[in-house]
Amino acid sequence: MQNRKHAFTIVELLVVITVIAALAGLTIFSFGSWRLRTAQTEMKNELNTAAATLKSYRNFNNIYPATLAGIPYTPSTGVTLTYTLRSGGASYCLNAGSVEVPSAPHWYVDSNNGMAPTTTSCS
Repeated sequence: MQNRKHAFTIVELLVVITVIAALAGLTIFSFGSWRLRTAQTEMKNELNTAAATLKSYRNFNNIYPATLAGIPYTPSTGVTLTYTLRSGGASYCLNAGSVEVPSAPHWYVDSNNGMAPTTTSCS
């Protein structure tokens, strides 16, 4: 009777390691794109909320506020929002950037060009 040891061959181990490495790479890549999409959605939501609040303020006061502190709005901690008043209070520009994903493109709302967030900076 032969006594055989049962074990994995080096080729089998290399195949398993390669498969695990490929799955880990896909997971990391997917997580990176997920973070970017999440950051962009968060920025657009913040811009929509701020723009709606500014529009409401203007409807009651016939002018936009000098600062965001003049409206009942508090931005989330994940987004930096820059508000620029233009034309003596007749228009504004909002610029949103992501705190968690600084490499994400900034999003803008220009009151002269509608209220939809875009990646085109204000003119």
